[in-house]
Amino acid sequence: MRKKLLIGAFILATFFTSNAQQKISQNNDETTVESGGNLGCPTAPNVYSRSFVLSDFDITEDWNVTEVEFGLQDYITAGSPLTITLSTTSQAYPGGYPGSLTQLATITVSYTEAGETLNVLKQVPITAVVPAGSELVVEISGDFFIGGNTAGASGPSYLMAVGCGATTPTDVTELGDFGDVNFVINVTGSSETAGIKSNLVDKVTLFPNPTNGIVTIKAPGTINIAGATITDVAGKVSNADLNGNTVNMTNYAAGVYFLNISTDSGKITKKIVKQ
Repeated sequence: MRKKLLIGAFILATFFTSNAQQKISQNNDETTVESGGNLGCPTAPNVYSRSFVLSDFDITEDWNVTEVEFGLQDYITAGSPLTITLSTTSQAYPGGYPGSLTQLATITVSYTEAGETLNVLKQVPITAVVPAGSELVVEISGDFFIGGNTAGASGPSYLMAVGCGATTPTDVTELGDFGDVNFVINVTGSSETAGIKSNLVDKVTLFPNPTNGIVTIKAPGTINIAGATITDVAGKVSNADLNGNTVNMTNYAAGVYFLNISTDSGKITKKIVKQ
C-alpha cells in the first residue's frame, strides 16, 4: 500500500434537491478533492467502494440513480478505463462479498492524463433503480487513485487491492495508519415513484439511435421536454442543441454519449451512439 497524503470525508447527510433529485454522501465536505494524497496499490486494479443504506437518508421508496460522482486524484496508468458498478447487498457491506451483491448497473469510462485536470470531481451518468429499504454499494475500479479530503466522514472507505493483499473490500483503517483517508463518492438520484420512473424510462425513446446527427426525443403528450445536456464517456457535460424535441449532434465526434433529459415529471438519462 502507499499513501501520499490523502483525502476524503463524508457525512451521513442529504444534500441538494431539484426536480426531485437528491444527492447522498458520507462526507462533511462532498466537493473538495485535495492534492498531494492518494491511497492504493501500485499493482492495479484498485477497487474503491462505499455503501449507502437508503433509510439513513430518509429514502423510503424505490430510488432512481442518475449519476455517480467521485474524486479523481491521480493515475497509475493514464488513459486506462475505470468501471463504476452499482449493486445492492443482502448483508451489511462488505459481509458475504461478493456473493451478497446483486448488480444493478455498470459503466466503463476512460480519462487521459494529457490535458486533464487532476484533483477534481468527475460526474458519470448511470441509471439504476434501487429497491426501497436497500443498501446501495458503489464500486469504482481501475488503474487510478481516488480523491478526497480530510474534513471527516460518517462512513467507512473501503479498498480492495489483490496485488497488495486486500482480497476483499477492507476498511482502510484496517490497512494501516490511514485514519484520515476518506474517499469522495457521491450518488444522485430521485425518490419519484416507480410509476413515474417507468413512464419516463419506458415511454421516452430516442430515434434514430445510433444516429448520424439529428436525434428525436419521442415522448407522450403528457410529458414535456424542458431541456437536455449531453455527457461524453469522460464525464464532460455540454448543453444540448435542443430544438423542440430534436437534438442536433452533427458536430459531435463518433462515440458513446449520454443524453440527460429534463421533463416536467423528472429527469432521465439515455445512452446514445453517434456514428
